[in-house]
This record gives sequence, structure tokens and C-alpha cells, in this order.
Amino acid sequence: MKSLKFHIILWTINYLFHCVGHFTGSPTKIYIVSLLIILYNVLVKTIVFYITLYCIIPLYLEKKQISKFILLMIFNIGGVAFVSVLMNNFLPVAEGDKSVDLTFIENYVANLIDILGVFPFVFVFWYVNRIVTQERIKIQIEQENHYLEQSIIETQLYNLKNQINPDFLFRKLNYFYHESLPYSPNLSKGISLLTDMMHYAIDDDDDNLKVSLQKEIKHIQNFVEINQLRFNGRLQVEFDIVGVEKRHEIMPLILITFVENALKYGELFDKNNPLKIRLKVEDNNLFFTTFNLTRRGPKEDSEGIGIDNTQKRLSLGYVDNYSLDIKHEPEFYEVALYIKLE
Repeated sequence: MKSLKFHIILWTINYLFHCVGHFTGSPTKIYIVSLLIILYNVLVKTIVFYITLYCIIPLYLEKKQISKFILLMIFNIGGVAFVSVLMNNFLPVAEGDKSVDLTFIENYVANLIDILGVFPFVFVFWYVNRIVTQERIKIQIEQENHYLEQSIIETQLYNLKNQINPDFLFRKLNYFYHESLPYSPNLSKGISLLTDMMHYAIDDDDDNLKVSLQKEIKHIQNFVEINQLRFNGRLQVEFDIVGVEKRHEIMPLILITFVENALKYGELFDKNNPLKIRLKVEDNNLFFTTFNLTRRGPKEDSEGIGIDNTQKRLSLGYVDNYSLDIKHEPEFYEVALYIKLE
């Protein structure tokens, strides 16, 4: 519909331009006959324009059939000009119109030259339209690829979640929690933390593929705390949070990956050099960093979804609205993540 309006406006302007040129360039007064003759001449050009644009160019020029293209162009121009001259004999004569004094050949040549003036506009319009169409197709393909990759990841996550019966799992964890209460506060606390973490990891409430940032932070805190239980509270971790509000949302299990890697590679028992986790939200911009010294001895095995997977999820979920810089040096391990939150 927008394209139709554009073409109507284009040819209306063309018609008005011809009217102004005709009546300002000659002493002819403005008569209805003159306006109709000008309209007829514009319609002739319109016919040539659209036959060339939508039939001859797509069928022959775009398919590299140059000889057929040239022959059809000659037939198109010559034939329309010939019919136009014949039709002029049946049209009324406007006052001051000197075309009646021309011979058939002179009239034919005049019409031919007039029609030829259409072709620069045809090819410019075709070329611009071709570029716009190619760009539109490119964008559509990129969007389809994006949705396809997103669907694959969603399917993978869905399949992973369905490998576990959540009700069965949480009933058992709840049973173990109550059974362990009289014997070991640390064990019962660990089971409670693990239950919360599992709830978060397989929760299906995030219909828009986003969760509350506060939930993601709580998940990180639970993860750090359950590791503290493993090492009797000896882990040196600083976790600073600034500017987080209830309305802030993020893709789930994004930040936890980097904390896992910090614990995997980090020297975590040095009071003077603790693992530093910083999370700040300012004007819907999230800044998340981790920094720790690199452990010299054996490393912890990570049970997370991995850095590569997280980077793919970031590129799909946030496209150009994020940046990630990871430095894994012999002396330290550092992550700097920026996300533009919606």
C-alpha cells in the first residue's frame, strides 16, 4: 500500500511538472483539452515505465539475456511511440498545438525522443529498488537465523529441564533437609541452598526468557555460600551490589558462569587478595566484574554451562547491547561484562 501511494504521488508530480512546463513555455491558455492531452502523454510514459520495470528487466536483463532484452526494449519503445502517433489523430487539437503541422515521421521521432526520456528514471528506480530489496532480504535472513538459533537454545534448555522430574527432585531434597536437621546444621543448610539453586535453574516462570536480576544475584549468593560450607567459611569473597531494583531483568544463569570460573581458577584463601565481585546498575546499564588472583595449584572442575555457551546466549539475547572482556593471565583472572538492560 505504501508503494502504491508512492507511485501515485510520483506520477502526479510528473503530470503537474509537465503542465507547468507546457503552459509557461508557450502562449497556450489553460484549456481542459490541453490538460487531457498532457495526461494522455504522461500515461503513455507510465505504460513504458512499468512494462520495462516489471516485465522486461526482471525477465531478461536480470537473467543475463541481453540480446532479447535489447530487442524487446526496441519493440517496447518503437511500438508504444507508433501507437501514440496513431492515437494522436483521434485526439482533439488544443489551441496553439503545432504538432498537427508535423509529418507522421516527424511526429513519430518527437514521440520517440519524449519516451526515451523515461529510461534513465526506470533504471535508477530499478537499481535503488534492487539494493533496498537485497538489504531487506539480508535483514530478514539475519532475523530468521537469530530466531532459529534462539529456538535451538530454548529447545536445548527445555530438553535439559525435562530430563529431571522437578517434583520428585524437590520432594527428595526436602526429605533430606528435614532428616539432616538434627544431625548437621551445615548439611541441612547446604541442602536448603542447593534446593533454592535447583529451583532457580529449572524454573519455567521466565516466559520472556528473562528473570529478575535480584533472583540472579540471590543465585550467585547461594552458590558462594554453598562453597563457603565446603571450605568451612575460609573463602575470601567480596560481593558489592549497587543500584539494583525490582524492575531490572536479565537472562538467567548468565552471571553465575563467571563466578564459577572465578572459583575454578582463583586463589580464594588470601585475605589480602579476595575474589572481588562487583555488580552495578546505572541508567539501565549493568556493569559486572570479577577479579581474582590465579591459583597456582589444582583447579576446581566447573559444573556450569560454560563460557562459550554464555557468550552465544549473550550474542543472541542482547545482540549489540553488550560487551564482554575476559583476561586470563598467569597472575590473575578478570571479567568485565556490560549489558544494556531493557
